[in-house]
Amino acid sequence: FEEVDEGHIPSFTIMAQGVDDPGANNEVHRYPFAGAANPKVRLGVMPVASPTWRRPSPSDVVWFDLSLPFGGDCYLARVQWAPS
Repeated sequence: FEEVDEGHIPSFTIMAQGVDDPGANNEVHRYPFAGAANPKVRLGVMPVASPTWRRPSPSDVVWFDLSLPFGGDCYLARVQWAPS
């Protein structure tokens, strides 16, 4: 799973177009403008069901350090697993 922290990203209002009252349908999104910091992301993996399954705890999560291959300001678009 992916954990995203975008608390430091400023909000940006997108105005609705083609409606009678555009102000009533505005959408507010966090938007990292060019040259500004991206959201901070982490990729976590944890065990799935097995014959000895128990409810996972936060200590079962293995966090991948994405800064090593991609630098501290990376964008995680997708993840694909290879067969074992």
